[in-house]
Amino acid sequence: MNTPLLEIENLKVEIGNKRILHGVNLTIEEGTVHVIFGPNGSGKTTLVGAIMGLPQYRVTDGDIKFKGESIVVFSHGRAHPHIYCRRDQQIRKRPDIPAGAALAERGGEGGLG
Repeated sequence: MNTPLLEIENLKVEIGNKRILHGVNLTIEEGTVHVIFGPNGSGKTTLVGAIMGLPQYRVTDGDIKFKGESIVVFSHGRAHPHIYCRRDQQIRKRPDIPAGAALAERGGEGGLG
């Protein structure tokens, strides 16, 4: 069995004194594409910020493994040097291409590795 590219186990994250993520689990195998979406306030940005190791997203429990190595930043530190994520708050429609092609086109703008 191969080591997952990204594995998140029981992740709990706070901003200030407010718990935002309450035990997230996620496994992403190398060579796969995943999209995280949901309503405003559901924790998408918090999840990405925790993966990147941004200091305002405080991991209080759980683990984030990148290629089998824990990358959790439990104290205020720097973002993880091997992770880049791009997040767009606004969807811009392009009438000249189908939606699936637009998603594929955007896939190269960020990622793990």
